[in-house]
Amino acid sequence: MTHIFLTLLAASAAISQVAAQTQDSACVNAGGYCQSTGTSCSGSYLTNYCPSSGSTIKCCQPKQDSACTAINGSCKYTNTPCSSGYLSNYCPSSGNNVKCCASSSGSTSSPCGIPKTRAGLAAAALWAHNSGQSISYTQGASRWSGITSRTCPKSGGSNPSYADCSAFVTWIYWSAFGNGPDNLNGATWSAGYTGTLLDHGASVSVANVRLADLVFYENPAHVGIVVSLSPLQVVQFGSTGVPKLSAYNYRTVTDIRTYNSFF
Repeated sequence: MTHIFLTLLAASAAISQVAAQTQDSACVNAGGYCQSTGTSCSGSYLTNYCPSSGSTIKCCQPKQDSACTAINGSCKYTNTPCSSGYLSNYCPSSGNNVKCCASSSGSTSSPCGIPKTRAGLAAAALWAHNSGQSISYTQGASRWSGITSRTCPKSGGSNPSYADCSAFVTWIYWSAFGNGPDNLNGATWSAGYTGTLLDHGASVSVANVRLADLVFYENPAHVGIVVSLSPLQVVQFGSTGVPKLSAYNYRTVTDIRTYNSFF
């Protein structure tokens, strides 16, 4: 009996090895992964997409989550090609190895319908202030809740449950540009802090400031987003409560950065 068990175990390992090494193009092009049919698949198995590996190996095509399909995207394994780039947090059903490949048309849309303009971002940040909705301050992973839960800064939307200063301004930018590249933190809209915000964009003087530029304070302990030019004001979030509307220089300003790659 022990011999039979070891033989079956070896056979199972051989199947897994085949599945790991033989990825047929038909399956790869479908965004799937050739694997043993005895392995869990979040979506469904496609027949005849893995001809190199026998009848026990089929193509697992991941579940297509509505967040991804809503932007005309497709949930795919990240070892498959995606010309438009993968988006995080749009395919939650299938684990970290599956992300949303947005179509070229879908990648130009806005996650929240926020206009992809400086004025649109400023209006979104002002809405977050004027809504009167409190946000709990945290520097833990839940500070990205505005993006992971796909909440939107507009009428009918809501403020995030949790944020810190950098996650707040990132959420505002995500609400308009989140279906495209993350040129703010360079972290696929899933990470970042004041340091990564400073690593991107370009420094500008007060005389050249524009709406939606970011103002950094105290090297940089804090950040806010410009929402008014006359007077020059920012919306910033730094403690549990409602995001505040403040004079741009209410604290010591150490840098102002613009992110022209979005516009």
